[in-house]
Formats: sequence, C-alpha cells, structure tokens
Amino acid sequence: MARILLVDDEQMVRMVYGMILELEGHKVVLASDGLCALHLFGEHNFDLVITDFNMPNMNGNELSKKIKELKSDVPIIMITSDFPEQRIADVIMAKPFSTKDLLENINLFLKK
Repeated sequence: MARILLVDDEQMVRMVYGMILELEGHKVVLASDGLCALHLFGEHNFDLVITDFNMPNMNGNELSKKIKELKSDVPIIMITSDFPEQRIADVIMAKPFSTKDLLENINLFLKK
C-alpha cells in the first residue's frame, strides 16, 4: 500500500481516480490545487504524487519543481493535454489515458 497525493482542480477527476487508487489498496490524499498540495506534502510523507498540469494558483510544473526541491526521490506523474517545455515530472501522461496505463506507471515507481 502506497501513500499517494492526487492533485487535480476538477473535483470529479479527483474523486474517480481517488476511488480507483483506493480500490487498488493505496491510501490517497486529495488536493484541489498546487498550493493545497504543497501544504499537504510538507505535512505528510508520500510515496508518489499524481498531478494535473493546468490548475489555478500553481500549475503542475511549478508544483513538481517545489516537491523535487523538498524531496527529490518522490516520483511524480503529471497528467496533461498540454506538454510543458520544461519537464520536471518523472512521467507525463497525455489525456486521455486508460486507467490501466495509469496503474502500470504507478506500479513501476512503487516497485523500485
């Protein structure tokens, strides 16, 4: 069981992927934007971060950079329909993607 921080400004996306990850046996903490996620990251230990790119207050790239500054060994999966020029996340998944692909990426990092 991994502790996963899931960050997305769309409530339905957070809820659906949060439920899927919990059904897989993970402990999931949800954040609605980068600022909230950064606060949670500073208070808790996470094994993995999954973040959207386009969010208010702080985009996924800015969040990824700050997380890597705090704890460089925490893997980050970024979900986006845009491809940021500066790649800070460990994996970028293009929307739309399958749940199977997401779970495969998560399992790759958690097995390390």
